Amino acid sequence: MCVRKQLRPPLLLRRERELVVPDASAELDLWELPAGLIEVHERGEEGVLECARRETEEETGFSLPKGDFARLGVPVYLSPGLCAEKIHLVKVRVPDHREAVEAKGDGVVEAGSTVAWWPLSECLARADDGTIEDAKTELALRRLRAELERGG
Repeated sequence: MCVRKQLRPPLLLRRERELVVPDASAELDLWELPAGLIEVHERGEEGVLECARRETEEETGFSLPKGDFARLGVPVYLSPGLCAEKIHLVKVRVPDHREAVEAKGDGVVEAGSTVAWWPLSECLARADDGTIEDAKTELALRRLRAELERGG
């Protein structure tokens, strides 16, 4: 599994406020799967897959054909009472991560990111122990494990 640790500016704003429930984590960056926002011109199923292809290339350096990407279950809202953002989980098999080229990135957030390769079992263990705190990443990891267990 390719995971990235990168700065998440909203965490800085959260840290400056007193929290109702104290949070032991002082990290401003998170481990998560490569992800990004669907652009205005990326429409429908083709748009979702093109976004996944583009973000994979920007964040990992891998240039993979759009046809290699596939949905990982149905899209979901993370917090519909607060935000209308809908998450589309997508998977792709990377032929050999040792042949990676340098990621392009598209801004300051990506500039300081770290890319790592962990087995799925290790990713899930890190979600369980709190190393991976990102909900969309944990959901994608658990969906992938379920799909693999079904023989997918």
